[in-house]
Amino acid sequence: MPVGPPPPRPRLPRATDRLPLGTSGLQVSPVCIGITGSSAVIPAAFDAGVNFFFVSADLHWPLYQGVRSGLRALFARGRGVRDEVVVAVVSYLGEPFFHYLQFHEVTQAVPGMDRVDLLTAGGITSTAMLETRLAALEAARRRGHLGARAIGGSFHDRPPPCRASTARPWTSTSSATTRPTPARIEICFPA
Repeated sequence: MPVGPPPPRPRLPRATDRLPLGTSGLQVSPVCIGITGSSAVIPAAFDAGVNFFFVSADLHWPLYQGVRSGLRALFARGRGVRDEVVVAVVSYLGEPFFHYLQFHEVTQAVPGMDRVDLLTAGGITSTAMLETRLAALEAARRRGHLGARAIGGSFHDRPPPCRASTARPWTSTSSATTRPTPARIEICFPA
């Protein structure tokens, strides 16, 4: 059977559209702003409807200075602005340093950013790394670490962990019981 082009979209996504971020309850714009050369991009993007921003907690710290400065300016507008914004923070640290969860350094560097909405494990290269890092992030999220409501992983187009992230349902264990309880971990950045 011949395969033709996909049907046209009814319209392209707009910056003001909101999409659910997995099952977290967070609503994000279809555009996420990360590395930028100018801090002015962040408030301008927000004014255009973007509410999703991405910043590094460690390895790429200098590259994200524009994002941190832009978020600082954006949050200086007032408390209500922070509640409209979703901030993802990524850690690329290797073991055992990853488990120190350096995400707090971003909240300390950006006044007004009192929480991290999405904890992200960066540069996942294997299925074992996927399972170890997401388990650590899920435990941190359950503890309420920095107010996190969601976790994710970035794969940088590495096929094995991408396949593993969708190959089986994820479970988490409760500290009150040792029985696994179903939980869906959303993989938010399968770059």
